[in-house]
Amino acid sequence: MASSDAESSAYFHTSLCKTLCDTIDDLICAGRIEPQLGARILKNFVPSVKKASAENVKAVVNVKGRLQYYRNCENKWWWVVRDCTIKLRTGVKVETVHVEKLRIVGYPTADEPNAADEPNGKKTGGLEPAGRKIKRQIKQEIKQEMK
Repeated sequence: MASSDAESSAYFHTSLCKTLCDTIDDLICAGRIEPQLGARILKNFVPSVKKASAENVKAVVNVKGRLQYYRNCENKWWWVVRDCTIKLRTGVKVETVHVEKLRIVGYPTADEPNAADEPNGKKTGGLEPAGRKIKRQIKQEIKQEMK
């Protein structure tokens, strides 16, 4: 369950969750809700955000730039991209942003296998290493975009 803990911590570091925690704390201090109710609200926060994101977010993001490095540690991925252009497409509207350095952090979803779930205990996720698999997928997406 380390990946779900890491994924949950990513949600809990958002401004939305920090604001929710502050509001719950204020309501508890004012005596308007019980602490158990506040704990239950926070417990349901991550599943609710994941469900809302899956159902409502229809944006497409394209990132082009030089991959400086990537790392995988305990099924948590880091990518650092230099001189990149980010295009956000939401329906008809397209926004473009250029940044010098972009750091992307990725966590596996709950339905992806963990290293502990693999029969041989390796973090490969199949017959090829995970990094190679992701590179292959990215190359395929780039080829499709160029057509």
